[in-house]
Amino acid sequence: MEGGRQGHPVAIPEPAGIPDYPRPTGAGGAVPGRQRGSGEHHRGAVSRPEAKRAGRRAVQGGAQQGAVRQPPHIAFNFDAKDPALAKVFRDLRFRQAMQFAVNRQRIIDDVFNTVATLPGHGVAPISEFYVNTRGALGKFDLKAAGQKLDLLGLKDTNGDGIRNLPGGKNLEFDLTYATDSTVYPPIATIFQNDLKSIGVKVNLKGLLVANMLSTGQAGNYEAMLYAFGDQPDPQLRREIWQPGQPLNYWHMSARGADGKPVFASMQPWEKRIWDIFEQGATVVDPIKRRALYGEWQALFSKNLPVIMVAKADNLAAVNNKVGNFIYNLGPIPTYNTNTLIYLK
Repeated sequence: MEGGRQGHPVAIPEPAGIPDYPRPTGAGGAVPGRQRGSGEHHRGAVSRPEAKRAGRRAVQGGAQQGAVRQPPHIAFNFDAKDPALAKVFRDLRFRQAMQFAVNRQRIIDDVFNTVATLPGHGVAPISEFYVNTRGALGKFDLKAAGQKLDLLGLKDTNGDGIRNLPGGKNLEFDLTYATDSTVYPPIATIFQNDLKSIGVKVNLKGLLVANMLSTGQAGNYEAMLYAFGDQPDPQLRREIWQPGQPLNYWHMSARGADGKPVFASMQPWEKRIWDIFEQGATVVDPIKRRALYGEWQALFSKNLPVIMVAKADNLAAVNNKVGNFIYNLGPIPTYNTNTLIYLK
């Protein structure tokens, strides 16, 4: 049984910063303590009582509405209807401040019942394209977040406890989240309360999860707590992460009415990400592809098109009598097509 008490995951130290890419041949994104075939925690062959405990913890972790399997993120609408907010949201310094204000460890402990880890940036840890960018997440630091906002000139100018935008309006925004989930509401509340302590007012706006994406694509939001899956091959998520694509909902003005990319609306790093995905669709050399997607993950982690929150673990338990058990990817079962499971 891997892990600490009652199967809790053992903390794995992460190196600071972002490693160079391409990654060494054979690294393959394998993470200690996780089965390479899934990228998730696999609790090996455990006894029946331990299996029951693992099952309870999986339920307590909130396996509902697809919220747990997909790593949640916070997006700020680059095209917000309020021009002053849109300008702030597009400023990297603001998004860096928000990154400091995400209390990931509390979310992992309290929302996911410790059954989660720090997230990557768009690629599953099982992937050969995965680069460990967790060092770029930084630490929860509300003082640093406030200092970033100060440098932007977003200060409380009228003494009401809320920072002000240029022109005098309060720095406040709606955070849209899915109400039919046991994960999103507490994450949203934690974020709201922490931002309140540094003078940023967040109004929670709940929707059904079925309406979240259409709301994002229509631009009818200011900030959104949402999630997409992270597939082994980044091209399988091109429509999400390549600027100008239909699921790149935080910057819809980068996509024209004709479905073509609007490069004039993109920032330089977005243009480079667009190029990377174009090249990745045609390059067949595995080393060159790893280098391209490593660069994308580095750009993602530095420029924060969205702010990653956490990555939930999946738990599996099996009786000691079962041999050759391999954890299945669930929605992608074809990755384990030739597995023979037997009773010892």
